[in-house]
Amino acid sequence: MPAPDFPGRARLIDTIERAFNGTKIDPAQLKQALESLYHEHSVVLPAPLLRPDPGQYLRRRIHASRQHGYQLIAMTWGPQQATPLHDHAGSWCVDCLWHGEMDIIRHDLIAERDGLLRFTARPAQRACAGTGDWLAAPAEYHIMHNPHPHHTAVSLHVYPHQFSHCDWFEAVDGQGWHRRHRSELPLTPWE
Repeated sequence: MPAPDFPGRARLIDTIERAFNGTKIDPAQLKQALESLYHEHSVVLPAPLLRPDPGQYLRRRIHASRQHGYQLIAMTWGPQQATPLHDHAGSWCVDCLWHGEMDIIRHDLIAERDGLLRFTARPAQRACAGTGDWLAAPAEYHIMHNPHPHHTAVSLHVYPHQFSHCDWFEAVDGQGWHRRHRSELPLTPWE
């Protein structure tokens, strides 16, 4: 089932489209454009995005651009839900929190040895609704976490292409060493 129409959907897609300059995009400019759009209060996300799944965070596609190849994904984060430490398969990502709060914990890759990777975590950054962010390789490692025990969060993410897999990293000791695993990123169907 395709994404439902909702107030401001066309404006949201137009904002992303205008951020492209030919075939290139400036992620910082797109981040600012999404933040500005949030503060206009013209985009009202559809109700299914505010209903979490208690077992996992949800990924729903809102739009896929034929002209530019990007996709816009909405993520619904139930209370205390989080990603593992993961990468973005070498791609950039621009996101903007539309509802709730999230903690973003970036990690720096500092060493590789015997098939393991060693990371060091930066301090968590608390994002509130209307806050955007962007990342790009090689600084693409992070964790996203809804810190609240009772509230849902919703974030919008723009990827340059169909983002269907990534690597996640399992801690193997207390020294920052991790083992790499590949993960598919399925989309949740719209209700």
